Order: sequence, then structure tokens, then C-alpha cells
Amino acid sequence: MPMGIRSTSILGVIAFLMGISINMYPLVTTAVSETFGPTKTSSVMGLLNTFAQLSGATALLVSGYLGIALNSSPGNALEEYRGIWLVGMVGCLITGTSGVVMSFLSRGLRELRRFESA
Repeated sequence: MPMGIRSTSILGVIAFLMGISINMYPLVTTAVSETFGPTKTSSVMGLLNTFAQLSGATALLVSGYLGIALNSSPGNALEEYRGIWLVGMVGCLITGTSGVVMSFLSRGLRELRRFESA
């Protein structure tokens, strides 16, 4: 198993959490629509999709490199996927954590503005 994971249930939990993180992307469209209105949503989403495609291509580049660089034992076909798992898990953790942090920061700024206006 990748990165020393020996339990199938732990692998299932990791895959479940990665699936949740990845499938939250449609919420971005809703947030953009509510923020910028229907007239600018398509252009803003086009810009966001450009960055999404660029980051996806970069993730494939990095995972391919790590897949080859972390292949420690020749002949073991599953070992070459360790880099892909590593990039996937780290990428989902970073984006999920940054989303939570930005949410807390924006909530704190709203409460601070509400406190200052009172």
C-alpha cells in the first residue's frame, strides 16, 4: 500500500475524504454567482477554470516526477503510484485547509467590521 498504509479501512477513509474535498468544486460556481451576479459569473468562472486547469497540469507534472523519483524497488508495479498518492493527499489537505482558514478569516473580518460600525 502507498506510504505504509496497511489497513484497507484507513485507505477507504482517505479516499472518502479526498472525494469530499474534490467534489466541493461546484460550490465555487455558486459562491461566484452570488458574489459577482449573473452578468460577470461566466467571465470570472472562465478565469477560475484557467487557474484550475493550470494547477491540474502542474499536479500531473509533479505526480509523474514523484512517481518516478519515489519508485524505490524495481519490479514492484504498485510502488510507482506512491508519488501520485502523495501529491493527491497533500494537494487535498492544502486546499481543504486553506479553504477553512480563509472561511474563518473572512468571518472574523465581517465580525470586526460589524463591531467597528456599532
